Amino acid sequence: MMVLKREAVSLHPDTVEAIREAILAERPDYGPRVAGLTFQKSVQPFFSKHTIVYANSAVPMPARFVVLALGPAGKGAPLLLTKHIERLRAVAAADPPPDLGLQDTAQGYALYGSGWTTMAVNGEMRLESFDHIPWFELDAAQKAEVEVLRARFAARIHPEKVIRSAAGWEFKGWIIADRKLIQRTVKVPLDGQLERIDVVEYEQLAVPEGKHWGSRDGRHVPVG
Repeated sequence: MMVLKREAVSLHPDTVEAIREAILAERPDYGPRVAGLTFQKSVQPFFSKHTIVYANSAVPMPARFVVLALGPAGKGAPLLLTKHIERLRAVAAADPPPDLGLQDTAQGYALYGSGWTTMAVNGEMRLESFDHIPWFELDAAQKAEVEVLRARFAARIHPEKVIRSAAGWEFKGWIIADRKLIQRTVKVPLDGQLERIDVVEYEQLAVPEGKHWGSRDGRHVPVG
């Protein structure tokens, strides 16, 4: 599985101001955050003419970030990608990702492209089995509900499945986001016009909502 590094990046003051304006135009809740943003770029192989930037806010707690695409210097305003998969498609149309015929590249593009454009408020956790769901400490009623859910979903939740076709790739798997159990299909055509299909299978799982994350059994999981 492709793992992309992030590197701290120093941006021109005009670019920083444009990023702040782009965020506040759609996310007024970031008003208390924009003055203290720090920036990282994704070391990514998909777009040679664009920089993918994480705008990180440590305070007020909980820490948050949004993701933007910056075009070549002096060309266009920053594009806020968070919650906007159509803008990722626009970047791909202008700056086509190479090598999407290769499974590793296409799988990485599906993972990161979907992550950069997530609709989730508190992040996403990928699932490979029902037993990976990070339950709260459960009372008797909740334990009974978990067993009902186990009967419904244990045989269905699986590691990501890969389907190749002449048009490109499909990656089928399961995630938890904002306490929802979601079956996800990400389609990666060879031109990079990413499509994400999420089906919410269950709401209000007895798991932390994801304002805080930690490690459990080597997995990155919501803890609060």
